[in-house]
Amino acid sequence: MDWFIYHLVDDVFTHYWYGVQSKIFGYIRSKKCEAIVTSVVFWARDISFTNVLLYLDGDDIAFAMSCNHPPKV
Repeated sequence: MDWFIYHLVDDVFTHYWYGVQSKIFGYIRSKKCEAIVTSVVFWARDISFTNVLLYLDGDDIAFAMSCNHPPKV
């Protein structure tokens, strides 16, 4: 039961969140592009908060340190 709830909250929520955001911003569905964007969203969820630095000067920019090559940002 815990496994089902975990996947329902984690994976299914992300899937539907992506669908809602796509509709809001007028994204035209392309299966190939959608697969790429979906995989990037799942990879981005795995980035630790300690590896992310938000740029606080008004722009919506975040710097993420590479997990494989730590000096790279």
